[in-house]
Amino acid sequence: MEGELKEDIENINFFLKNSQNEYSIKLENKELSLIRNSENKLNINLKFNGEKK
Repeated sequence: MEGELKEDIENINFFLKNSQNEYSIKLENKELSLIRNSENKLNINLKFNGEKK
């Protein structure tokens, strides 16, 4: 999937759940969080922050 961001977006929240995992992608106040919660595997929580160039 490809795309191009045409506007400056401040906040995004995307959530997906299946029978074993929950996935979340959030953009809040220039901080990007990628989260996977799993019933039987390792949970992952990544955060990135940065300034516009």
